[in-house]
Amino acid sequence: MIRRWFFLQRKLSENSALISNMQQFGPVLIDRGGPEDVDIDLCHLPFRSRSSASQEPHSEPLEEQLFVGIDYGRSDIKTVVVDASDRLLAKYVTRWWRIDDSGVLEYVDPQVLTSHKCHVQCLAEAAIAALQQVKDFSKKTVCGVGISAAGCVKYGKLCGIPPAMGGVEDTDATRQDLENLEGCVLEEMRKILDVKARCTSVLVNDGDASALYGASGMPAGKAGLFLSCGTGLAGGVVWKGDSCDGILELGKLVVGLPDTGTGGVVPVHDGLNLPAAAQGMCGTQRAFFNLLAARGGDFITGKAEQRAALVAMQKKELDADSRGLFESLGQWLACFVMELNEYLPVKVNYVEAGGKVTDGPTGEAMLEACRQALPEMEVRKALDSEFGQAVAVASLVRPQG
Repeated sequence: MIRRWFFLQRKLSENSALISNMQQFGPVLIDRGGPEDVDIDLCHLPFRSRSSASQEPHSEPLEEQLFVGIDYGRSDIKTVVVDASDRLLAKYVTRWWRIDDSGVLEYVDPQVLTSHKCHVQCLAEAAIAALQQVKDFSKKTVCGVGISAAGCVKYGKLCGIPPAMGGVEDTDATRQDLENLEGCVLEEMRKILDVKARCTSVLVNDGDASALYGASGMPAGKAGLFLSCGTGLAGGVVWKGDSCDGILELGKLVVGLPDTGTGGVVPVHDGLNLPAAAQGMCGTQRAFFNLLAARGGDFITGKAEQRAALVAMQKKELDADSRGLFESLGQWLACFVMELNEYLPVKVNYVEAGGKVTDGPTGEAMLEACRQALPEMEVRKALDSEFGQAVAVASLVRPQG
């Protein structure tokens, strides 16, 4: 056992990507304590009050107030607009883009953008495109902007460089701007629109946004896990009105694998270089293409290209091969839920999943396989699998009560 511990300690210490990620939250020491030194509560993820926004006062008539929600990930940007009564007025989705040397707009993987200001521009213009769909929007005022961010968030601020911005130079100036990402987006929007000087704004992890969106419809007395099965895996847990979103993304959780003795290749987390991470195996776009390639299919790595191929498959009639692929994803998603329960002080017994991978007959095949593997849990599809997170953060910045 001691030899295994030293081997594990060395492997973790040598993983520079993992150590760098952990250092975003403070000093890192990988050590081993005895049974008398470790409080069992330290092994459990904590619950805390759910995210909220500090409301700015608004003097405009309620019918003139607009609130924007922005949800971004590696594949695309989704935006919505709601009014003060939480009525959905508009929604818009776009891929990341840039203007090439000849002045032509081209859609790209966001990691090829080398300046975070390009990402800010994409986010702001996606918000503006949604606002332009609102009747008489020019006579109204943007009073709140919420952002659902695919990346680690601590105390309402992005930690380090999020995956979608992995191509930018990691400088103090970049980190300073990204810690105020919502403020940067607001400044970009103000170049074109009437946005209040004291605008309510908030930034939350996309998993927390999933929990915010789904928790209101959760049956009483349940401990609920709310997942977004998109490019990767995001989610939050809600219990007795509090959430366990923490500062880590659920897609980074390493799933325990049974030793079958058959060998094989286990997908590796593309940022942390960790094998068996949930984002590469359990109900995600990455997991689907990992499995497809393992079974002799096309090996597609571009996130936008993956999304296009997935949507095309979802439009086809569900055949035996497709069903088998998505049932495997559902079984691994169930393994993830059981693994996560080992880290929670209360066991999840309600699971709600949204995101592009849950759409269509293929998504239902995946969720049904998950239900079969978790017979004691209630497994549902989210009411809005595409815009739910954007709706959640838009609602978060509007006047409450």
